Amino acid sequence: MAADYKGRRSAGYLSRVTNATNGKTYIVSTVRLGRLEWETRVLREGFFGTLFNAFLPLLRIDAPDRELARRVHHRVEEIAEERDPSDWQAAAHSMNKARTLSEIWLAEEDEGSGVSRGDR
Repeated sequence: MAADYKGRRSAGYLSRVTNATNGKTYIVSTVRLGRLEWETRVLREGFFGTLFNAFLPLLRIDAPDRELARRVHHRVEEIAEERDPSDWQAAAHSMNKARTLSEIWLAEEDEGSGVSRGDR
């Protein structure tokens, strides 16, 4: 579950998740980078891991607005918690291209059903 946090200039979400496949803990962080841009990152947990790897995230997904950023954060939490880290990029690939909420949810439905959009 994500915790909301607010600073002077930005607001966002922060979560700590434990991956089911390797037992490691990761940080999922979503922050507003500008007036219209949000970014969700997965970082290694630990003082040195988070500090030194903040600029080298294990996964990074952009979102154009707060509502989509919240939903992306929740989905990335699920990915980081349930999937092997080697599969994270593939699981998030369609989200990285999506720019609307409906595209995010269609991508999730396709992923869950094993049916591609071209097969519909």
